[in-house]
Amino acid sequence: MAHTAEILTSSVVVVGAFNPAIFSPDWLERNKLIGEGDAAEAREGFRGRPLLVSKQATTFEAEWFALQVIDNQFSLTSKKVLTPAFRDLAVGILQLVPHTPVIAVGLNFMAHYKLSSEAEYHRVGDTLAPKDIWDALYPNDRSGLENLTIQSTVRFPKQSCND
Repeated sequence: MAHTAEILTSSVVVVGAFNPAIFSPDWLERNKLIGEGDAAEAREGFRGRPLLVSKQATTFEAEWFALQVIDNQFSLTSKKVLTPAFRDLAVGILQLVPHTPVIAVGLNFMAHYKLSSEAEYHRVGDTLAPKDIWDALYPNDRSGLENLTIQSTVRFPKQSCND
């Protein structure tokens, strides 16, 4: 049952204290993190998604990435597979704001798979969340997998400012 993901994206989410107004397409272009074409796409509103740059929030898209920054969160999402260009953009942006307090960083990878049949769909669901467990708890009800999130959380020990 080997499958290829139809959609494969990744994102970097950083929780901290940000100034959304600085994260404009022009700022990224001036700092050589995106090219003229990407900046123009973002300014013009890529595929009807408008550019917003304000004190409270910045959000814009180009063909291969989307950026959203609010006062306590930075989110950069790839629209395609993870590439060195995406990594360079994320690292480059964060290097330009070295004094921004950061509380947490999340690296997220998302994939969507299309299955060949309903039977295969149920086989995957039964593997991830076997019905016999739920049938024993709720013998008079029909149970099944509706939604599943698998999450791995890495927790780092808190450090004091003196460390």
